[in-house]
Amino acid sequence: MHSQVMTKSVNFTIRVTPQMRELMNRAAIADNRSVTQLIETLILKFAQERGIALPKDIQQKATKR
Repeated sequence: MHSQVMTKSVNFTIRVTPQMRELMNRAAIADNRSVTQLIETLILKFAQERGIALPKDIQQKATKR
């Protein structure tokens, strides 16, 4: 089985409180993910639940999960 790896080349910065950062870290650890992976998963789920069209490369990745 060959999996296609999507190269991440865009930086995205947000400002949060120290408490929110700690919550993000705890949530990621609890789900055995990095904070980046957790945020991507949450956004993907949000988009799918609301019928927001996904770019084809993301759509293909989502159907493999």
